[in-house]
Amino acid sequence: MMTTGRIMRDRKMALLLPLMLYDGLSRGFTTADFTGSIITPCLGVNSVGLVMAVYAATNAIFCAAFGKIGDVIGMRVIVFVGVLLHAIFFIFFIVWTEVFGLQSLGEWPMRLVIWPLGSVLGAGDALLYSVFSATMMGTFNGKVAAFSTFKFWTSLGYVVAFVWGSYVSLTLKCALVLACLVVSAHAVLVLDRVVQPITQKGLKGQHPAAAVETDKRALLDKEQESDM
Repeated sequence: MMTTGRIMRDRKMALLLPLMLYDGLSRGFTTADFTGSIITPCLGVNSVGLVMAVYAATNAIFCAAFGKIGDVIGMRVIVFVGVLLHAIFFIFFIVWTEVFGLQSLGEWPMRLVIWPLGSVLGAGDALLYSVFSATMMGTFNGKVAAFSTFKFWTSLGYVVAFVWGSYVSLTLKCALVLACLVVSAHAVLVLDRVVQPITQKGLKGQHPAAAVETDKRALLDKEQESDM
């Protein structure tokens, strides 16, 4: 508990917290709202499995491709594309629901809309999660406390996504998740531009002042571990 509390005060971890929360919110939205409030009323409950299979297959393909293209195009491009894909998904449903109505088209035209958007959601999810995993491993050296922090904030996002299900409209849910995505993207941008650049192996190129701070915290952690 104490180690987890200390690592949450780390500036790099603090800037990653919005992305952790967004990960839980977006996955909770996918599990509850995308399946129950979008796929089921538009295509029928029998189509939920097919659309989610498309989502999962796209997710797997982009996760596999990440290792090959990450060194070529750079982590910054991958972050940008992941944020853009998720933003397109949520903005589309905000506009579509408010302007045209969610069920304004027939079942088959909606298939041509929802299936590709499921792929967009899956691709963006794969890119953002892969970047986050690489950053966590490279920056915090696979520390248990770092991943405990990640699971805590992701689980909190899940809780929020499921609790508000019966009280918040679909449009407002999309807007709130999109707002969290914007905050997360801004925090990652600050992390990359001000604190440390994001690379394939984590956060490298540390600024001198940040390096001194990191060394002090590492020494403090070792002293506290030796006392225990």
